[in-house]
Amino acid sequence: MGLVDVAKKLDFKDFYEQWVTMQHVTMDELQRALQDNVIQGKDLEETVEKARVLYVSYYDAMDKAAKEDVLQVISPSWRSSLERAFMWLGDWRPSSAYQLVYGLAGQKVEQEIAQLLSGVEAPSLDSLTASQLASINSQQLETLEEEERLRCQIAALQGRLADRPMVSLAEIIKDATGGIECYTVDKPRTVLSGEDRASGLNDDRRNERISTAEGLIKMEMYERLQRLQELLLAAVSLRRRTLDGLLHTLTSLQSAQFLLASFQLQSALRHSAERLKQ
Repeated sequence: MGLVDVAKKLDFKDFYEQWVTMQHVTMDELQRALQDNVIQGKDLEETVEKARVLYVSYYDAMDKAAKEDVLQVISPSWRSSLERAFMWLGDWRPSSAYQLVYGLAGQKVEQEIAQLLSGVEAPSLDSLTASQLASINSQQLETLEEEERLRCQIAALQGRLADRPMVSLAEIIKDATGGIECYTVDKPRTVLSGEDRASGLNDDRRNERISTAEGLIKMEMYERLQRLQELLLAAVSLRRRTLDGLLHTLTSLQSAQFLLASFQLQSALRHSAERLKQ
């Protein structure tokens, strides 16, 4: 059974643990393919496809998990604080993929210049062509525009947390509970506020007001979580399109180099997080 099928059966945390294990296996396979100087051919293409499918299974699992509980994806408690600090809507920022490609291309250019100056013929099979650069630049601009659109929508959603309906409902609970001690569901307040005393409200009436206000707050929060889910799913979709666009543009060799570097960066971040705990 592949990870694509496993993603449909496991919860997101368990799936992610298996996915990390498969990521290390695929990293080793990509590394071996590149070290063996396999420039083109079926073996390299199959290894690249395996890495691509691994990412697809991850996005499928994110989609499924976000529809069940968006909070477990957007800020998973089982991921390290360091990883969460660099997350953007649940994972890596899509435009960072282009930065990685450009970084690898720049590194390649530096290597070729050094080899040229030393009189060694430099291979250029993994160098980006002008048409590839133009395509990648166009994709990057589109991705940045979509990221900005999502950023604005996230800001608007966060701003709604302090809008008038939420503030009014919070004030109702504060007034009904006396506005002094914290109200908890298992231990409701029994002291009447000044407003309640003046109006002659009894405990049942006060608790009814609290229950009504809490119900309305839950409805308001549900709407906001639904919107957050939509934004996270849009971010996952953007990551899918980013990956597909790059792999369609790059050669098999370039794709292998990019996917390996991407896996290595994620692994390095997890390793750094573990080191910080020590």
